[in-house]
Amino acid sequence: MEKLVLTGIGEVAQLLSTQDKLKNTFRWDIFPEAKLCRWQSSYEHTIEITWITMRVMFYLKKFYPNLDLFVLLLGAFLHDYGEIIFDSNSPGDVNFHDKKENNDHQLGELQVFSKLVNASGRESNEFFADLLPFYLLQYGADQNQINDLIVKFDYQDGHDLVFRHKEFESKIFDAIEKLGYVVFAYQEYLTGKEHSLSFFLEIFKDQSPILFKYSQEIKGFEFFYSSQDHENILNFIDRHQNVEYSWDLAERLLQEKRLKQEIMNNE
Repeated sequence: MEKLVLTGIGEVAQLLSTQDKLKNTFRWDIFPEAKLCRWQSSYEHTIEITWITMRVMFYLKKFYPNLDLFVLLLGAFLHDYGEIIFDSNSPGDVNFHDKKENNDHQLGELQVFSKLVNASGRESNEFFADLLPFYLLQYGADQNQINDLIVKFDYQDGHDLVFRHKEFESKIFDAIEKLGYVVFAYQEYLTGKEHSLSFFLEIFKDQSPILFKYSQEIKGFEFFYSSQDHENILNFIDRHQNVEYSWDLAERLLQEKRLKQEIMNNE
């Protein structure tokens, strides 16, 4: 059959095929209850975070008229592209514990993002320069972290283009991403499925302190995480101290997840 070559359309089609690879990256490696509730891909998470970003930023716009909506939306859409399984060196899902403890995980994501953009079919350097600063938005709330990453990655322009003037948008996106974690856990809790309670408790124990802090620091964010919600959550956690987390189950399900992912990547 004759092969029709279309440059512009072909490039866009290739970009969409690249995005589809996020469907093969499964999240919540260290939380077995999430696997027993529902397996969430990074593709699904990206769509959800983008929607949450739209909801939050349009509400916050009344408090911050100069809020850069374009930067926030593009940053939300791109933030997990470094989790695409590109080759055997790709880190895959990087959970929030790893993000807090080790910059090498983020560096691995940056390297994957670079490979994906360079393979996009466009003038790779120009495209990379256009997108990288927005991808880096997720790290800008911690200036020490982003400075360390940029030094390791040797891309000072990324800092110059976004973070010199967008520290506040980075902070808001960090709040949005953490809100996304608890929204997913709450959705699963509401299903009443087996182990959903344990998963809910683990996520909220970890994320509620920083969400409460953001609700006090960012005008309007208390609409999404109120003081009353925070108090109710703490009381709920206290009443369920006997619910334990199964690390043995986590290891077994993680092995099953890796096997399934390996099969999908080889198809």
